[in-house]
Amino acid sequence: PSEHLNTLYQLFGPKTKVSVDYYVSNLKTVGGNELITEFLQREGSMYRWEMNGMQEDDIGIILDADEIFTRDFLRAMQVCDMPEFNSNQDCREPKLIASTIVMESSPNCVTKDRRWHHPDAIIGKCLKQVGNETLHPPTKREYKGRHGMRQRGYGFEKDYSKYVAEGFGPKNTYPLWDAVDFRMEVGGNMRSKGDGSPTGYHFHNFFNNGEEIHVKYRTYGHSIKSAMEMPLWDLSADLKLAVDCTHGSSNDQVLDFNNTGSSNMPIYYLNEKVRNARHQLWKKIVQDEEGRVNGKSKNGTVEESDNDEDESPVNEQNSDVLVESSLGSSASASALYSTKSHWDSSKSAVLGLATGLSLGDYQNFVGSLRATGFPGHIILGIAKDAPKYIVDYLTKQNVTIQFVEMAEKCTYDGAIGHDGEPGKPIDTSHWHCPKDFPDFKITWARFPIYKQWLEQCPDCTDGIVLTDVRDAYFQRDPFTTAVKLQMQHPLMVFEEIYPELDNTHWLTDFPVKFCKNITVGNVPMLCSGSVMGSREGIIDYIDTMVDEFNLWMKSERCRINMPGDDQSVHNYLYYTNRLKNAIAIPHRTGPLHVVGWQAARVFERAQEEAKGQGVSNLANFYVKDDNWKNWLPEKYGLLDPNTGLLLNKDGSPSAQAHQVDRFGDLNKKWITRMNEEGWSYNKDRL
Repeated sequence: PSEHLNTLYQLFGPKTKVSVDYYVSNLKTVGGNELITEFLQREGSMYRWEMNGMQEDDIGIILDADEIFTRDFLRAMQVCDMPEFNSNQDCREPKLIASTIVMESSPNCVTKDRRWHHPDAIIGKCLKQVGNETLHPPTKREYKGRHGMRQRGYGFEKDYSKYVAEGFGPKNTYPLWDAVDFRMEVGGNMRSKGDGSPTGYHFHNFFNNGEEIHVKYRTYGHSIKSAMEMPLWDLSADLKLAVDCTHGSSNDQVLDFNNTGSSNMPIYYLNEKVRNARHQLWKKIVQDEEGRVNGKSKNGTVEESDNDEDESPVNEQNSDVLVESSLGSSASASALYSTKSHWDSSKSAVLGLATGLSLGDYQNFVGSLRATGFPGHIILGIAKDAPKYIVDYLTKQNVTIQFVEMAEKCTYDGAIGHDGEPGKPIDTSHWHCPKDFPDFKITWARFPIYKQWLEQCPDCTDGIVLTDVRDAYFQRDPFTTAVKLQMQHPLMVFEEIYPELDNTHWLTDFPVKFCKNITVGNVPMLCSGSVMGSREGIIDYIDTMVDEFNLWMKSERCRINMPGDDQSVHNYLYYTNRLKNAIAIPHRTGPLHVVGWQAARVFERAQEEAKGQGVSNLANFYVKDDNWKNWLPEKYGLLDPNTGLLLNKDGSPSAQAHQVDRFGDLNKKWITRMNEEGWSYNKDRL
């Protein structure tokens, strides 16, 4: 699998589902055409779109890793009336094609008088596996009739004469487009800006060293068998041009970045320091290649640069953005964890701080989790003086008990009140700081405590969940659920409902604004009580949180007089790109479901209805005909009425439901029955 898989997951924003599929190139020619293998690989994209639920009014974009539409043109496709995306599209010429400026190996080597004709976009209605094949029957193709390029007369180069004559489709309709057609067939319109500026960028051959370039030309669709031995400049005319550019001998064929006459260029390379660093790296690659060819170097790889700090290529990564991560080069692989293809639940762990809870709280949390069949580690922190019956219950459930002793008084002093005004140090002993971390309020201290527990658990090697305990229960094993959803990421943070709840809420906005003098703004709220990832990813997360807590401790403006600002720090770190390898999981789509905002609104409405009916006890308020499993009205779309389980958006049971206390007493009798019946609905029925 890709060493940069987690970077790929993060390229398209926190609300975008990203799927990564793999193929193996055997370097053999299939069906007499060296590109057939590549065509077959591309066909897989259509099946992935279908599996991910693509609809006819969605837009499909296919691009190579070094191509991208400009940001402005992507936005225009969203809001403007594009004829190619019209609902009455007949699929004869459905492509919307970028007018793409080409940079050869360096942003300072822009090809003159040339526009590339990718990437491409097509409405889902005209895409194979998505559109209607009854209205748009398949056409004939070169390989076994079904794969590869279209045959002549059957859509090749817009010639549909045989397709129409043989009556393949209804009148005035044409075949659906496969991924191969996206790249290889004509049939659409190339669009540039009104002033002739590009609508796409092609970062061609932006690699980190010469060896990567040789490997590309040896292994891609139309491979060169001797590519590993040939000089770079002999591999293609494009590379020859880029090499000449470093020597200043191609001025009649290339333009400098600032001399293209375009009104828009890649934002990242508007930074002159970054732009020059990339150019210096390309010059270094060429120099090493020349040394290799002339017998001065044996390996053709880039060695450490002797340039000063301002010129060094490695300093491309100094500007808070992963360098060219979508363009064939990225941050060091050592900075990214490889993601396991499978999390073994027996080697996974659920951790929570659970001091001062009732036996019922522990039964809801632990009992529901064990009822899913989860065999792994449950590590809970409980009060040092917890009753024996609680200790006995947890021991019976094979819970690793960690006794947490509280300090007599917190040494943390909050200095900012809810009014945002600095005040005198406030007595915060009621916050119950742990004895081992008296300068951290308990909501902060749980993070270094969790790290201690993980260090004491060498068998906790796979998935890790850090979670609140009192207001949560489980309905499925969260780790098998993550595997099923292909969500075994190093770090997952979970969105609450959006846009109903965002970071303009006082819980995060007020502390961040006064501490950092910024506002995170109208972006999804992330719950700090629901975090999941790999062992390594979670430890990194904890270290980052604790480092930030220590910074907040040093500033009077950051010592907030409220216990819940761990969520403020959690959101601030994510939205300022400080959480390494973090993936934001959209609300109700992952293993952990934060239901709090919706639950609170449901309960508020129930209270209003009950008041109008003169009802004071809301337990079973919505239950009809003694059907205790159906404890919420269908209109909310949150519940399976046959089991009472809370659901994700796809209709599957949420592995964990968090902040369920916001339902008030509405689910009280359901939870009681579930405990009595051993949470009998917590396993998938075969």
